[in-house]
Amino acid sequence: MIKEEDIADCEVRALLKKIFSEAKDQVIVANRASKALQETHVQGIGHEFWVNETTGFTKEE
Repeated sequence: MIKEEDIADCEVRALLKKIFSEAKDQVIVANRASKALQETHVQGIGHEFWVNETTGFTKEE
């Protein structure tokens, strides 16, 4: 049986994922406009995957 607090936890995670995704998009746009990054051949776009517990890695790894 699904508990109410589990649903709330999932909703909070979904909201945080949306917020961080939007913030990351804004940072990428700003980084792409940066002349200094262009001159050093840095894109500043982050990476496509995360190394954390949600993808099977431990904090030690």
